[in-house]
Amino acid sequence: MKNNQLIAIMVAMLFVVTLLAVWYTLQGNKLNNHLQELKAQMDGANGMRSLVSVTYNEAANYSKTHPDIIPILQAMTNGNVRPVAPAVKTPGK
Repeated sequence: MKNNQLIAIMVAMLFVVTLLAVWYTLQGNKLNNHLQELKAQMDGANGMRSLVSVTYNEAANYSKTHPDIIPILQAMTNGNVRPVAPAVKTPGK
């Protein structure tokens, strides 16, 4: 009779451990899927950041020859625009 109780306790413990393993596996899969979604969003944000950076640099280079664009750049960047020196034309001989 004593062995039956021990076996019943061990089976119950095995059942509990199995349920915990299944629960942790499901939680891990759920978190992994969420992580993949966040990674995709992050990749999109990084791509957008590089696109904005390239566009801003082109506009800053354009402001060398067209200083009228500087107020527009300042309005878009809350006044944090890098002033670009206008191109200096050297007189020809």
